[in-house]
Amino acid sequence: MDATPGFKKEPWLAVCLSWSLPGLGQLYAGAWVGGLLILTTWLAASLGAVWSLLWLSSRASLIVGVVLIIATLVLWLVGILLPHRAARRANSTESELWRKQRRDPFLAAFLTQVLPGCGHLYLGRWVVGPLLILAFLVVWLVAPTALWALWKPFGIVVGVGIWAAYKAAATLWAYRVGPEERRSGWCGITSVCLVGLLVTLLPIAAALVVRQYVVEAFIAPTASMAPTIQPGDRVLVWKRPFVPQRGDLIVFLNPRDRREEYVKRLAAVAGETIEFRRDGAYINGALLDRQSFGGLPYEDAELPPSFRRWAIEGSPFTVPPGYVFVLGDNIGRSVDSRFFGPVPLSDVIGKAYKRYWPPQRAGPLE
Repeated sequence: MDATPGFKKEPWLAVCLSWSLPGLGQLYAGAWVGGLLILTTWLAASLGAVWSLLWLSSRASLIVGVVLIIATLVLWLVGILLPHRAARRANSTESELWRKQRRDPFLAAFLTQVLPGCGHLYLGRWVVGPLLILAFLVVWLVAPTALWALWKPFGIVVGVGIWAAYKAAATLWAYRVGPEERRSGWCGITSVCLVGLLVTLLPIAAALVVRQYVVEAFIAPTASMAPTIQPGDRVLVWKRPFVPQRGDLIVFLNPRDRREEYVKRLAAVAGETIEFRRDGAYINGALLDRQSFGGLPYEDAELPPSFRRWAIEGSPFTVPPGYVFVLGDNIGRSVDSRFFGPVPLSDVIGKAYKRYWPPQRAGPLE
């Protein structure tokens, strides 16, 4: 490469860098203003999308999140297209003509980033290329799923790590197979692989940490919380410590089968006395207001005699310390604390605060 006058930047190396992180290719090509603008805008749009989808609870937040996701995709595509042109401008006309007359190992690396094996096909490796594509599809389909099943939730990080490492190794191999006179050392291609690994693993690891300790998605399996939450609704659950209050929608482990999770409305906290009568539920002797508590039709509840311990008229029940009493909004079809008793706070996973699916009913839960 040193024998080629005026040759300064590799256009397809710039594209490879921006494929992993928008704006990075422009920075490599010397387009500092454009690179920094795309990089910072893309990061801001990505963080804004996460904030809108997970934390903001207004009805418009889902739309804002989707718009920001589309913006990140557009910025990513623009970031791929621009650095090739910027790098070409940094080179002389002679060096560009010389570059185009040969197979480009960085183009092979980029094609491998898109799908391992394609770079080898571009370089004429007709046996190795299809085998790498097949092996990649097997790794992509099997590794993350299998390791997720074996070690939830962080097994998926290992699985995706195997997938990313395979793609990085295939990228290095594709570059190595390229014409020797077109290879300009290993610094550039190594940077591509390292950036690709970091950009792949860090967001997934961060997402799993958030899922484990901050916010988790939950799918309502039954109509016990209708009309507030319909069967199949997908809601977000805030898992950080919170002070349970009457009316909160909480997700907790099923006392009868701890492999299942329930979502119910908190009716009484520790120290409060709950009693069911013909005209409704009473907390500490006061009739529970329907409107402020979701309009629960307590008078329609008909429970078998075996469950009269927690729901018999004239037999008030005091919630013990460290427990809460929960009810379903659709009380006639709900299996709740009337059936299995108070729920330990240690079994409470978190507070359901937002529905994100279906889109027409997305918004905060009340």
